Amino acid sequence: MRVPPLVTGEPQVLSPLEVPDWDRQTDAFRSAGVFHQTAWVRTLSETYGIRPAFLAWFDAGRLVAVLPMMECRGLLGGRTGVSLPFTDSCSPLHLENGPTGPYWAVDAALAAARRSGWQFVELRSGDARLRSRASTSFLGHELDLSPGRQSLFERCAPSVRRAVRRAGTEGLKLDFAHGAAAVEDYYHLHCLTRKRHGLPPQPWRFFLSLARNLVDGRTGFVARARLGSRIVAAAVFLTNGRRAIYKYGASLQEFQHLRANNLVMWESIVRLTETGHLSLDLGRTSFGNEGLRRFKRGWGATETEIFCCRLRAADGAVLPMQDRSSGWHTSLFRRMPVSLLKLLGSALYRFQT
Repeated sequence: MRVPPLVTGEPQVLSPLEVPDWDRQTDAFRSAGVFHQTAWVRTLSETYGIRPAFLAWFDAGRLVAVLPMMECRGLLGGRTGVSLPFTDSCSPLHLENGPTGPYWAVDAALAAARRSGWQFVELRSGDARLRSRASTSFLGHELDLSPGRQSLFERCAPSVRRAVRRAGTEGLKLDFAHGAAAVEDYYHLHCLTRKRHGLPPQPWRFFLSLARNLVDGRTGFVARARLGSRIVAAAVFLTNGRRAIYKYGASLQEFQHLRANNLVMWESIVRLTETGHLSLDLGRTSFGNEGLRRFKRGWGATETEIFCCRLRAADGAVLPMQDRSSGWHTSLFRRMPVSLLKLLGSALYRFQT
């Protein structure tokens, strides 16, 4: 079989929001996910005013490679090209005749930064070739859903199976919903959980945009566990094709003993398998968060490493990155009321990535 010639040259810089059939074109890539498509880009753009600047390579009109990028502004005005902001991992998409080389994505991002006047570039990917250019790294967990319900349950850690069975005896009721009202139910728990972790919550306008663009019953849903009329745990799942992402989870601390989080996760796994999904990405985890790591591994997920690169555009130098999920600031934020944390989140998140 003849291998098509490699595509070289500068990519087009474009916004997926201005390409009518962008989602159809990216569906041609096996590794494409919800973060590569317009709904997620629109959510970030609507909420934070971030400008999409995707790098796209074409061959005879056919999309053969994509490096998702968006331009973010820092608190002091500097500009950074990020792939992608508020996204755990977003690997480039690449067909056999796309650009080549071990660091083609890094090289393309730096070249785009110099043309666009960006001071920095940030990339987040599970590609092991980025290890030598990584500023920091996180753990990733992915669950293969193809074995089916019974096998998946048997692969869970014994403690997880016990927790799911116990939750089933505690009078909890679980449902799946979509739309703004369901997302608002989740957001209430989210704010309380973020306070417990010592972090401000994302602004409500982000979750409202998420509900409008993604949590619509087709590309996402909210799983809610109730005790009587009270929602005690909930999670947001995003879907694309046969891939799903566990994006957010939250619960009320005083009901932790009911194991409602385990019920939410297990029943969502069952739902995803029954609707033909083949994998569930459980998101990234800090190396120091052993409790969350144990929770994700307990479902039988495969553990990987996600590399985060922050590079200076002028010379490609690797710069340090801080894991903001821990530090002195978390003790301060835990002491603040939720109302103040919401205000801080609304003011500061547009300058975070």
